[in-house]
Amino acid sequence: MPGRLISSLFSFKGLYAVFAIAIIFYGNMYVFSGVTPRHIATIVMIAACFRNESHLFLNRIIGFYLLFIISFGISSFITGYSVEYLTLLFSNYLVCIVAYWATKNLIIRYNGMTFFLNLFIVLGTLDGVITICQTFGFALADNIMKWLHLYSAQEYMVELNEKRASDLDYLDSMDSFDDTMSSKHSLSLMTVVIPGAFNSGVANGYFLMTTGVISLKLLIQRFGVIRLIPWLICILGCICVQERGPIVILAVLSFYALYKFISSRQVKKNKLSILILIPSLIAIINFVYKLISNLGSRITEIGLEDKGREDIYGDALNYYFDHPFFGGYHQFTHELETAPHNLILNAFIYGGIIGGLAIVAILFIQFKPIIKVFWQRINRKQSLCFIAALAYTAYTLNSLLHNRSIVTGDVIIWMLWAAFYYSYKLSKQRLK
Repeated sequence: MPGRLISSLFSFKGLYAVFAIAIIFYGNMYVFSGVTPRHIATIVMIAACFRNESHLFLNRIIGFYLLFIISFGISSFITGYSVEYLTLLFSNYLVCIVAYWATKNLIIRYNGMTFFLNLFIVLGTLDGVITICQTFGFALADNIMKWLHLYSAQEYMVELNEKRASDLDYLDSMDSFDDTMSSKHSLSLMTVVIPGAFNSGVANGYFLMTTGVISLKLLIQRFGVIRLIPWLICILGCICVQERGPIVILAVLSFYALYKFISSRQVKKNKLSILILIPSLIAIINFVYKLISNLGSRITEIGLEDKGREDIYGDALNYYFDHPFFGGYHQFTHELETAPHNLILNAFIYGGIIGGLAIVAILFIQFKPIIKVFWQRINRKQSLCFIAALAYTAYTLNSLLHNRSIVTGDVIIWMLWAAFYYSYKLSKQRLK
């Protein structure tokens, strides 16, 4: 038994699981001299991929991405931010390419689509439990993070609790204000995002939204109330995080998936159960939403803390029109003290005209097969590909409102894309 466990751990699937956990959760934990588990896992995965293919792979998307990376590098060197660029190159962009390569091997060579989705469901459910416990002050979250050595997330929560305490002290000193004014200050001061297993509430919102969509795989394959638990944990966790975009995207895509599920010929006998289930889920979500809102919520607020998105988008456009050829992301953030908060704006500000067009080309190539899959009727053979397409779409839609995307070198988006694309190719081959 121990021998089987060791051999499975060092199989490609085992290495992939370790690689995914390291690059998703441990990118900010330094082992020595600036080296993180993300760097170490990436090197190991490169060796594992070479063992399978013995050569680097290239395709249109990787070619366009390399063009963007080069354009961003030129922009960074011209504007005097070469050190920041090199840090992103080795910590983000090269890791993304390896993650894409590794996921391709997992799907094509090891028939690992189910393994890939189940891995994300497990990690998302764990993160959802941590997030919910953090929201309501349960010690379980802190114990899990200590056990998993998620030091950066623990430090974030310590700072968050200190801020909450100082905010409460400030509110207690405002007896002279009327109730309306006091409630406004209470809302603005107590609005925080919950990090979960990450050191960022934004990253947590992205992840719970994505794993929530992926967890619908369990329902689409076979209906059952117990199989809804991971999805329910993820969507409740999303509400706790208080990132508005992920909540809306997860809810809309979930109901779209349920519609596709109900319209499938294979699930006629479950239609009545689902029709009863949907109102129940809406009632539960509404209850949790109100509960979180009473704790002090940013869900009902509009814009960012200091600037609305319209102002940020206007500043980003003005900056790009002043620097159309090379952009200059780090210079932009230094001057305006914010980021563009939009995938397309980020693309052109990071990489100038050439880099921006390269990202637009990638998006065009990617969404052609995704749209085809969305029009198809779901069956068991195509359900995994459909779920991966939904997850990739959710992540990309959220990047239209936030900064994490293929532009910033977010590794999860490349894992999702590779999982979808190569499962899509396999499904087409099987149909032929």
